[in-house]
This record gives sequence, structure tokens and C-alpha cells, in this order.
Amino acid sequence: MIGIYAIFRKSDDKCVYVGESKDITRRIGQHLTNNTHIDVNSEEYYGKPIEIHETDDKKYRMEREVYWINELNPEFNEIRDGSSWMKDKPSPFRGKTFSEETLEILRQKNKGSNNPMYGKPSAMRGKPAWNRGLTKETDPRVAKYSNNISITKQKKKEKDK
Repeated sequence: MIGIYAIFRKSDDKCVYVGESKDITRRIGQHLTNNTHIDVNSEEYYGKPIEIHETDDKKYRMEREVYWINELNPEFNEIRDGSSWMKDKPSPFRGKTFSEETLEILRQKNKGSNNPMYGKPSAMRGKPAWNRGLTKETDPRVAKYSNNISITKQKKKEKDK
């Protein structure tokens, strides 16, 4: 099911988040099991599709998401005008500053087995680096990278003088 969904607080039916997805059912499930950046659970919140789309048009979905963010005024979405959408994708943390105490609490909360990435293997584990065995003499990509580093170091030395 492609489209727009919303997460609501059960106690007052207030919309707390609006999102778009190619698979709304899966995405709502992720939110309600605390596998996303929005910390909600199925005892206090529920999610439901608010707009179903026939085709997978990401740009259209994002435009409709902005519409519903403006319409429902959710707590966790911050962007209301849709400008610079990809750069300013809504997040409950963007634009907010936290005290050191709060940051430490967040760090502790996501430590070890509480981290969503805990126990998940890296996609690159066991794979050789792309440039393994290549030299600037044998590969133009390595040569270009090497030249850029040399130029950067030279500019830094000139700036420091």
C-alpha cells in the first residue's frame, strides 16, 4: 500500500507524525515497535493510512505529505512549507538543541543492545575496499584522489605561512 500515513495518540486522537511510504503497513509497524526515530509504542499510539496512491511517484508523495503535515499539524513534523524538502526532511530532532544531560540520556538509551543497529552485520564486512591493490599509476580514480589530496595539502601549507 503506497501513500501517506499518520501516527495518532490514543488518549486524545492527536496526530503526532505524518509520513510517506511505499509500504504504509510495514512503516506504521516500524513506528509502533520503536524501530524508527520517533519513539512511540502500540499501547499509547496507533497508525493509519490517510491517503492511498495508485502509483509510486516519490515527488507526489512528498508533496502530499507536506499537505497533510500542514493539515494535521503533527507534533514531530517541523517543516510546514515544503521548501528545500529533501534537505529539510522532517525529523523530531532537527532544529532542536538539547542540554548535555539530555544528550547523555539519549546516548545511554541507545547504548549496546538498545542500539537499533546492534548485532546487525555491516554490509561491507568481508568485502575488500574498492581500491585494494590499485595504485595511482594503474587506476585513474586513485590518481585523481591522490592528486586532490596533494593539492589540498599544498594549499593548506600556503595558507599557514
